[in-house]
Amino acid sequence: MAHIISQEPFPRLVELEQYHPKRGLSIPSITVLDGKGNIIEEDQRRLFRYNIQDGCGANIIFGVGTNGEWNRLSNERRQEVMRIEVDEVRTVNEELVRKGHSRVEAWVGVTGNTKQETLENIRAAIRLGADAGVVAPLSIIDLGETEIVNFFHREITPLIERESSYLPLFLYDNAEIAVNHKIPHIRTRIVKQLSRLNYLVGIKVSASKKVLGNYIKASSHFKHKEEFGFYIGNAILTFDIYKLKSGLGRMISEYRNRRLL
Repeated sequence: MAHIISQEPFPRLVELEQYHPKRGLSIPSITVLDGKGNIIEEDQRRLFRYNIQDGCGANIIFGVGTNGEWNRLSNERRQEVMRIEVDEVRTVNEELVRKGHSRVEAWVGVTGNTKQETLENIRAAIRLGADAGVVAPLSIIDLGETEIVNFFHREITPLIERESSYLPLFLYDNAEIAVNHKIPHIRTRIVKQLSRLNYLVGIKVSASKKVLGNYIKASSHFKHKEEFGFYIGNAILTFDIYKLKSGLGRMISEYRNRRLL
């Protein structure tokens, strides 16, 4: 069983009810390991700083994400990366605020190989003071698709309610890391049900334009657009979504996309 890294709880900067998904660039950051699979803390911190670019780079640092190594790390090491990320982003934010820049958010991947690991990671993220957690339910080995909603309601919700601080959570849809390749994407009806939870505030989608479009069309049944964020995992699609189009119908479609994303 992985253990939560000991650290004093970090006060929330905003209450959950006041949280709105941050606009801007979310950069997934790789985990820096040595030849034995140990985290090289100094280099990991340097990487986070490099991605922030002194306030001119990432608006959001996404650590313990899905760059290929996340499911090859022990859960204890995942939580070690969380600790390093939250601490380094906190230090950088102190510098940014003094310079008059906006603060950067630290999002941590909380997906574990199992439901129990995922719960442990959510608890760790709360106690470390992460700005948000990102969970890919289709990547949890012992969580069936039909169990996802109940898992959030019966296990994640009570866990968050027991903690003294809240943690905004984002869903992550990425077919490349789904356990069952016959179920590559989170169904929009499941996202709709989960969006009613006050701590579920958005979704990151690393998928085709068609899949992204399905989420956008279904978003009218989610929360208000200021309360539920969409993040495009495929950077190339960003240019396609925002490129100028001709014709009234295409202009309306473009306006809708810009309002939602």
